[in-house]
Amino acid sequence: MFDHELVAFHRESREFLDELVGGLYLKVAQYQLLQFADLVNFFSAAHLYVAIASAPEEYMVIGQLIQQLEPVLSDKIMSLSDLPTVAAYVQDLYTNAAMVWQSNATLTPESDRLMAESQATLAQAATRDDYRSVVALLRQVRFEQPTLAN
Repeated sequence: MFDHELVAFHRESREFLDELVGGLYLKVAQYQLLQFADLVNFFSAAHLYVAIASAPEEYMVIGQLIQQLEPVLSDKIMSLSDLPTVAAYVQDLYTNAAMVWQSNATLTPESDRLMAESQATLAQAATRDDYRSVVALLRQVRFEQPTLAN
């Protein structure tokens, strides 16, 4: 019985990660950034890791890869895109973070303040530096670490 559950876990994990990596690929394509070798290498590595992952720590490697993608992607968009594109990208980042924030996910007290500050900054954003400030705030948001009850 456990073997069946493990097989189902692997299948569902791969499906989720394939969907996640595919969504990231579409986002990169939307911002016309597929010509950059570091982004192409990320997708090659991510697809390979998803295909061969079989242990929890291997799935964690994929999560680490995804965490490494955001700063690269954000930096390229911030420096290479026009201001309306930068604004749309940062609004999208904020919206995704806000959905988690509003879903009653447990954030650190500092992260609640950071989310409120990023919301206020985004509402007044008019320059590339303003949008960079919002991204910097969002990068500092952290979830409370769950603890096991004794």
